[in-house]
Amino acid sequence: MEIGTGYNLMPGGWSNVVAAELMRVANALRVASAASFIPGNAAFKPDSNLNMISMRGPWYKQAGPTLGVFDSIQQKLIFPPTTQAITQANTYKTFCRAAPWQPWVPGKTYLFTVHATGGATLNFGFYGKNTTGGVGDGQTVEITFPADVSWPILIARSGVGPAGSTAFGMLLPK
Repeated sequence: MEIGTGYNLMPGGWSNVVAAELMRVANALRVASAASFIPGNAAFKPDSNLNMISMRGPWYKQAGPTLGVFDSIQQKLIFPPTTQAITQANTYKTFCRAAPWQPWVPGKTYLFTVHATGGATLNFGFYGKNTTGGVGDGQTVEITFPADVSWPILIARSGVGPAGSTAFGMLLPK
């Protein structure tokens, strides 16, 4: 389940059957043994830069006939074939939370890279402040985080045509 989907596992109230199934899943996911563990005290440092944004959503429509949808397997936004461009936005912080091991630093420059097909573009920025503008396939642009990073926004725009289009964005420290 993705955060923000609004899906209710127990629409009729508490269910012992659902709770038991969730416990079965949790037990199956437990680590039985490992060569080492990472302490949960925010001391984790990744071996390399990890993407700081997610394409998951939730998204809301700004223009066009419908919304593109996030594909969990491909980790990208998928737009259907269309004769009119689809523009959708994500302003929820769920797509770009700063992690203790990779905090957002005001004044620091980051690289925003887009991989897209069918003419799709992405725009990352902060309301009323710095923005990347429409970035297309294979392009990387720099964005310097403003002093107030409290209201990030990610705007996706589809291409137009019978083949549909896809978009994936990546934000890394420079």
